[in-house]
Amino acid sequence: MINQPLPHSIESEMSVLSALLGDEKLFFKVVSFLNRNCFYSPENALVFDCVEDMILSKIKLDTQTLILELTKKGSLKQAGGINHIKLITSAKPVLHNFVATAKYITELYARRELVKQMQINMERAYDLSVDIDETLSEVRSNIEAVDTIFDGKLNGASQTETLGSTIRELEKKTALVRQGIKIGLQTGLGDLDEVVGGFQPNSFNVIGARPGVGKTSLSIQLMFEFAKQGKWVNFYTFEMTKEQIMQIAISAQTGIKRSKITQADLSDNDWAVISSKIAELEKLPIIWHDKPTTIDIIKANTFRNARNGMCDVVIVDYLQQVQTTVQHRGDSADVSRISEITGKLKQMCMANDVITISPAQLNREGGTGEPYLKGLKGSGAIEQDADVVIMMWEDEMEGIKMKVEKNRHGRIDYVNFNTNQSRTKFQSHKRVNKEESQHQTFEQAPPMQNNLNFDNENPNTPF
Repeated sequence: MINQPLPHSIESEMSVLSALLGDEKLFFKVVSFLNRNCFYSPENALVFDCVEDMILSKIKLDTQTLILELTKKGSLKQAGGINHIKLITSAKPVLHNFVATAKYITELYARRELVKQMQINMERAYDLSVDIDETLSEVRSNIEAVDTIFDGKLNGASQTETLGSTIRELEKKTALVRQGIKIGLQTGLGDLDEVVGGFQPNSFNVIGARPGVGKTSLSIQLMFEFAKQGKWVNFYTFEMTKEQIMQIAISAQTGIKRSKITQADLSDNDWAVISSKIAELEKLPIIWHDKPTTIDIIKANTFRNARNGMCDVVIVDYLQQVQTTVQHRGDSADVSRISEITGKLKQMCMANDVITISPAQLNREGGTGEPYLKGLKGSGAIEQDADVVIMMWEDEMEGIKMKVEKNRHGRIDYVNFNTNQSRTKFQSHKRVNKEESQHQTFEQAPPMQNNLNFDNENPNTPF
């Protein structure tokens, strides 16, 4: 361990404070990145805090009023008393290099925080009881937190910067639309794309349904649809192995009944169909994960793969099966656990510019019929963090139905679609009217026939 004082410059701090007492307009040149935490001296931090409050409250700033305000706050003694204020006023004010000196103070603060985080990171590195991916994720988060200190991200962007970036993004999207290019990632389900507008980067999306309705099958189809569009998909499955998921995918892609694939009851013709699809399927940009894992490891994997250009979409099947490093206890343990998961998934989307889609289970007390947001397990956190929530359910008369129950950037509406009898493939209503499958019969939803044939499979399938 290095035995030396943390980086700081009391002289620079005094010069900046002296300059502010002489010309309060200088404050607005540094307000975006300089704050009380940047000051090494506790006394200087208290003085700056008071100076900031006075300027923002439009209180005349000079030595006497500063002493008066510190007295009112009851912090004059902690700020070094009158003698310390006199030391500040007698310090040589930095005028020509004011902004540079203020940034230097901020840089020294970032270095102090970096030293502290490195000490914490070193302790974590020696803790062999913690998974290495979780350790790396925490270390990365610590370093990123220090980075935002120095570049001013924590204090936000100016109106000019925000307006400029917004206009540039809008111009880019307008150019794409004029070329006939959709700006959201298309699902292949025309009605869903129309309602949602395609899945957007940085978005966290949830598919809520009871067991057996088809939320996993829909997720699998979306995975292949996105991959065929050249998007890297990272798929997490916690109830089935990747091979079991692939069997469902093969059924959907080939039109062979899922029961025949599961039972290996395949004819030579079936094998010929499967073989014809292998070359196409193996080239798809998909990364599989089928081992129990924590939300922190998912974040670490996403960061690593996105940085290497191998993650555009993350699909997590399903949300409530994700583990957390922290053990949540008490009556609200499940709610707080889901809150941590959804919060970190949303942060992951924003930090890595990826789309996340996660199927989610409904509460048992949700009953039958059309579900609502409150029917989701941990619904409060999901409703808050999700950009889009799609609900699927089975109507006794009309079969499987779908509704966009929450849409942060669009409308709430029902979605028309078609599904096959095994519920392994979903298609746009218009497309199915024009195309006939040689292997499977598609039903329209809504309406659908009530006597669906599920290939003699257990209707209580976990997806």
